[in-house]
Amino acid sequence: MYGRDYDPFADTSAARYAYESDDEDDNDFLQLKPTEASLPLVDVTFLPSEIYRQDEGKTLIVATGEVGRLWARGANLGEQAGQINVNKRAIGLVFRPTWTNNANATVIVSEALSHLPVWAMYTYAETVLSNWKPSRMVLLDSYSSSTYISSAPILAHEAPLRYLSTDKTPRKKDLLPFEPPNLLQSTTSAFLTLLSFPRPHDAPEASNSPQGLSILVPTHRVPLPYSHNLNDEEQEEESQSSRYSS
Repeated sequence: MYGRDYDPFADTSAARYAYESDDEDDNDFLQLKPTEASLPLVDVTFLPSEIYRQDEGKTLIVATGEVGRLWARGANLGEQAGQINVNKRAIGLVFRPTWTNNANATVIVSEALSHLPVWAMYTYAETVLSNWKPSRMVLLDSYSSSTYISSAPILAHEAPLRYLSTDKTPRKKDLLPFEPPNLLQSTTSAFLTLLSFPRPHDAPEASNSPQGLSILVPTHRVPLPYSHNLNDEEQEEESQSSRYSS
């Protein structure tokens, strides 16, 4: 039996907050300030420097990523007319194929060899649009059918072509919309965002904003995470190529 003067809590240590804090702890806490992450500089250049001059106001076709690379192999694009560099790295290859003469169009095969980091996509898209000033834009890209969320299951070999448009529904009945909650996280989304909202210098001519249509080709591959550094793209592409070839 415990004695009358026994305190069962006497042997326990006091809680941390019960100690009197010294000035040093308080100063350390006050010095903890959130730091803002600085985004790398995005330098977009053209070769030749004014290649876009003779293409202003035309239809602009941008084929992106693996789908763009495969399409370009059989599209008879002719000789390369120019190049778009991001931080001295070739990202966009410019062509003026003869079969687009009637459509008065320019073709850019974008990110066929190197993917842009997320922090560079918007600036790249904005620079291309502000220089080419297209009357309308067609974007060819892909989406992962294996990760696409739909109301009913779809077999991989039956995955349909899908689209995103800033204007109206395409006339093709075999094109289905790319619906939420699915997200498109490639450079195509940056182009469509810029086409959807008129930029400040286009505000007086908002009614003449260029139309944008993206055709998304299904692929069963799960997209690889984007690199945070353009300098790491070579290693990423090597691992991607070995993965696709296996």
